[in-house]
Amino acid sequence: MFSINSFLERFTQFVPDTHSVKKTCSVSISSICHISISEDVISYKQGTIFLSCRSTIKNEILLHKKEVLEDIQKNIPHIHIERII
Repeated sequence: MFSINSFLERFTQFVPDTHSVKKTCSVSISSICHISISEDVISYKQGTIFLSCRSTIKNEILLHKKEVLEDIQKNIPHIHIERII
């Protein structure tokens, strides 16, 4: 017999929307790198965070990439972010 519980288990995974990922990323960058960055320059797609800002700001963020990724992972544990570009 078909169990409804096994069917509904696939819907229990939490997938955060892109707005919450952008906001968490912005807060993490500002707290770790001491750079205020707008959510408008951040985009998220399939485990990658894309930054569309000046190269000097991007280089400073990439210097602290490990700490930023760990902080984002700590705040949103249900997603896996592999890289920042």
